Amino acid sequence: MTDTDQKDVSLTANRPAASTNVAESIGLNAREVVDDTINAVLTYCADGLDAFDECVATSLGLKDEGLQGLLQGSSAVYDRLVERVEQVQGFERLALETCLHVPAGLIINQEPVADPANQADEATELALDAELQHMRQRIAAARSVGRQHKDELRALDEELATCGDVSALAAVAGSAAAGKENLEDDAAAIAAAALRLQPLLARAQQLRTLADGCGLHARTNKDATVLAEKEMVRRKAAMGGVVVEDLWRAQERMQL
Repeated sequence: MTDTDQKDVSLTANRPAASTNVAESIGLNAREVVDDTINAVLTYCADGLDAFDECVATSLGLKDEGLQGLLQGSSAVYDRLVERVEQVQGFERLALETCLHVPAGLIINQEPVADPANQADEATELALDAELQHMRQRIAAARSVGRQHKDELRALDEELATCGDVSALAAVAGSAAAGKENLEDDAAAIAAAALRLQPLLARAQQLRTLADGCGLHARTNKDATVLAEKEMVRRKAAMGGVVVEDLWRAQERMQL
């Protein structure tokens, strides 16, 4: 045994045992303090990676595959960070033995003042503690799922941006409704654009519903999707109520 090991053993042996009624005396629950610290670290990591994604994507002008690769990489980094943070037995043990340790002789044991109106049995307290722990786990899981949805919404926003200027499509729809000579070309362009936007808008609606359930704030993506949906409705009205199936048939005829 080295001198350092002997010193550690001596410190541990000489430390007074913790008081059995610390929580009742000062309201300190050391393990809850450790859990809250871990949750704060996970939140800090998630916010930091979100800022990193936005900075890199903006600085390099990433789109499509480049942006998707960046988001996948940052998600992998976040997963590794979660794994490392969850393996904090050393931190927890050190905190419980040092800064969160209350010696037995520090607090004078006193009989708790009984208040019949506020008394709760042990079973109720255990049930509340279990419910609180379950809620913490659900929050951590929701944070991970929410980050994935946020990344997918960002990628979808980039994809919607590649569909072009909606004002140009509106001009094409107007000329098609007016019955000009290039009606077939205009109808083909509108059909292709509509069929390209159809799955994107459907996925955007699904993600927005999930995001609302997770409490995400994807205002930019949501506004872009709503504007695109309104433009699709307006163009559909200009074409006389053409449905998606009609657009498929029109595009097939244009390709013959």
